[in-house]
Amino acid sequence: MIDGPPQQATAQAKNVTFELHTLGWEAFQNLCGHVLRESLGQSVNVFSPTKDAGQDGAFHGVWKKSNAEIYEGKFVFQCKFTSRRDEHISLSHLSDELEKARRLAKKGLVQTYILITNHKVSGEACIAIQEAFLMIDGIKWFNLFGSEWLTEQIISSARLRVFVPRVYGLGDLSQIIDTRVYRQANEILLSWKQNLAKFVPTEAHKLSIKALLDGGFVLLSGDAMAGKSTIAASLALAAADHWKCSPLFITMPAEFTAHWNPDEPNQFFWVDDAFGQTQFSQSLAEGWNRIFPLLNAAIQKGTKILFTSRSYIYTAAKCHLKESAFPPLAKSHVVIHVERLSFEEKQRILYNHIRLGNQPKEFRTRIKPFLKRIASNQKFFPEIAKRLGDSFFTGNLILHEASLDRFVEQPIDFLCDIINKLDRKGFGALALLFMRAGRIAIPPTIDEGESESLSLLDVNLGGLVEAFNALDGSLVSHAFEAGGALLEISTPINSRRYGDNRGGSSRINGHLLGRSQDFRTTSGSSLWGQW
Repeated sequence: MIDGPPQQATAQAKNVTFELHTLGWEAFQNLCGHVLRESLGQSVNVFSPTKDAGQDGAFHGVWKKSNAEIYEGKFVFQCKFTSRRDEHISLSHLSDELEKARRLAKKGLVQTYILITNHKVSGEACIAIQEAFLMIDGIKWFNLFGSEWLTEQIISSARLRVFVPRVYGLGDLSQIIDTRVYRQANEILLSWKQNLAKFVPTEAHKLSIKALLDGGFVLLSGDAMAGKSTIAASLALAAADHWKCSPLFITMPAEFTAHWNPDEPNQFFWVDDAFGQTQFSQSLAEGWNRIFPLLNAAIQKGTKILFTSRSYIYTAAKCHLKESAFPPLAKSHVVIHVERLSFEEKQRILYNHIRLGNQPKEFRTRIKPFLKRIASNQKFFPEIAKRLGDSFFTGNLILHEASLDRFVEQPIDFLCDIINKLDRKGFGALALLFMRAGRIAIPPTIDEGESESLSLLDVNLGGLVEAFNALDGSLVSHAFEAGGALLEISTPINSRRYGDNRGGSSRINGHLLGRSQDFRTTSGSSLWGQW
């Protein structure tokens, strides 16, 4: 974790490295495709990983490189991935690639062969490999790009990092983003670095980038736990990196009015739950209506704005919003359709979370045969992958088809089991979050009434702080507002998949209430009445 501004924070820091070996083969191929387009100036046809005939990508025609060189003919691009850190490549690693290159050249399908790898490349190895490929009849040009070159491209191209946000979680971002913006984005870096290392770009992410590039605004909506916050975090970091925007986290119209600076065009506003956190708030909708002219002016000045909202809340808000006063609201609305994730995307999401989570090697080995079944389940969504990668949620999980199906399809049952096993400190921390409608400022404080209620559980403030630290990343997650950092409750409740959202919450509340029948607020009403 990074506690403060770095000693070295220039975009060209020479000692920056990225954990490219953790990407996995498909994610590495995706990175290579973006590098070819953004750094080498050429888009390519990318082939299926299972039937690529020895060519991960191909191009036929005139290649005008970004630095003005021009080549003509047939090009083949091959990716060579290793999961071993700092492994050097040698000619012996490439026997399969050489044989495939000979077959392609014999068919007249390749004249220029480009090999991109995350191996380290020494000068001697580069010469030997180049000579071997150029000895193949038909191949006229050969280029080998290794991890050092890839790192240089990532560091030098903010646009590349925007389209491949996983790299934000693979390196020391304090050396990528300049010192000024780093200080302002520090909280994002602290909380989202690990999540972004597991990030799988989806259509919603690509459309969100396009909306920000084209119009400076995006409204990102989706069901609970659909991945809105992860996409939003990647966009916030991209804005800090690409546009040098200062990120501000707000939840209310008045905060935008207070913090927008017309003399500082490079600002990025992340408005979380813009129209209400768990239910539609008419006062928020009316507040945005009043300042829509201000939002228009800010965007014209160069400010970038991101709204997030749960789908059912935005549906309720639409009839109260003056969309004609703020056209980007409808024009730049991106919906996350979890049910439209491809099977391949679900597999990559599962792979990233389980491999980069905190599960022991034995668990990862034993669950591997079930991953295709989990990814093909119609009720799978990204939060399930996150929880399978976290040992906190799988302590009593039986790795059997029926048990895993239940874990995916009925996550509330598992959540209730976990709540029942919490100690008093953990239960008290969760109870305080429920009393605060799901959010509490950091560092936490409690008033006299809350202290009286928590005393029934024999929990004090010190115990709560200890419990919040223990629950962070599992039942509790970080959030941000303009006023500072927050902790919020994190539960896998999805209104479309598991019935009415309030009904799901009532089931959780029933388990909580069962733990403490006499637990009341000072007003005498049930603590769980609003949930």
